[in-house]
Amino acid sequence: MDKAKVHAPLYYASLAGLQDVSEHLLEKEVDVDAHGGQYGNALQAASCEGHEAIVKLLLEKKADVNAQGGEYGNALQAASCEGYEAIVKLLLEKEVDVNAQGGFYGNALQHDPFSKEQLSIKTYLYWLPDQAPDRGKNTR
Repeated sequence: MDKAKVHAPLYYASLAGLQDVSEHLLEKEVDVDAHGGQYGNALQAASCEGHEAIVKLLLEKKADVNAQGGEYGNALQAASCEGYEAIVKLLLEKEVDVNAQGGFYGNALQHDPFSKEQLSIKTYLYWLPDQAPDRGKNTR
């Protein structure tokens, strides 16, 4: 097995929604922001898969909400694109950068919504008064 392709255990536990395993690993003080995997890190993996309890746990352990990398570029884009409104709101409470660039779609506002949940999130992000997103600015 190529060790370069084996990512941090916390990443896999977060991706799979294994809350007890994630809690145990965090008690052992693993790096909450370790990079690697398709989604970049544990927070993005949990956000993409809709594992709200794990997202809360990672945020409590001070995971970097603005960490860049992976398929979606950041946790906000992952949660937004997949339609997880509760996770989007958790990330916004931690002052995630709604204009962060990266990933397949460029930012959380650039993807085309496929569902009413995604449309609702995109509308919510678009009209956030405190965040002042770059509305409609396509950087791709």
